[in-house]
Amino acid sequence: MNYDFTFGSKIQCSENEKKHSLILLKEILEQTKKARTAGFLVLGQDSDSITNAFLKDSVKLIGKGYDYQAVEKILEIKMAVRNAEGIHLLEMAMVKEGILSILRGDPVSLTEEILFSFLGTAIYEAHKKEQNDEFTRHIIQLSQGERTARSECGFWLLNASDNEISFLLKAFDWESLGVLMKVETDAVLYRIYSNLSKEAGKLFRERLQMQKAPDAKTINSAENKFRTITAKISGSKETAAV
Repeated sequence: MNYDFTFGSKIQCSENEKKHSLILLKEILEQTKKARTAGFLVLGQDSDSITNAFLKDSVKLIGKGYDYQAVEKILEIKMAVRNAEGIHLLEMAMVKEGILSILRGDPVSLTEEILFSFLGTAIYEAHKKEQNDEFTRHIIQLSQGERTARSECGFWLLNASDNEISFLLKAFDWESLGVLMKVETDAVLYRIYSNLSKEAGKLFRERLQMQKAPDAKTINSAENKFRTITAKISGSKETAAV
């Protein structure tokens, strides 16, 4: 389907209709998060909970194991046959692009950007403001957690300086850090977020939410990386003291 002038004229609808489409947008993002954490097959198993009929049918295509090209072709045919206009066409296009984004393995944040492009800047900015406020509330809640930790890495973070934590964050890959933070306390997580920009913090939170529970081998590998990096930090401090 070409997103040209003809398409643009056919999806014209009111701002209230677009705002109502936020319900669908959030449903698509929920499916995206499930796909990232549990894989494609779980989408087909959980499709009965989806309220939008076109999204439900589209998710079932993923659950059947069809590849990207097949799903894209099927969805385009369904859209052409229905010959919808206004909010109905707009929402079908959102579903199509959301489903294809899931199949590409796009980050949830990118899927969100794609979907909001259909709704316009004003609705997108209002949503971002709401998200920022929610993230701020989340950080405040973490800051109120009891000062305790569950791992060697967690105890180190509670006692390290901001400079030391900044060094760790630059040297430690986020996937390995996420492995160790997956089961950490609020107080430890707050030390991470307070040393990240808001955008970086939101991205880390998104990755942490999508990350699967690690096995013992993965945890051990992450702990070894942590010890290597903190040993360098300790070495730098001793050199500076001399």
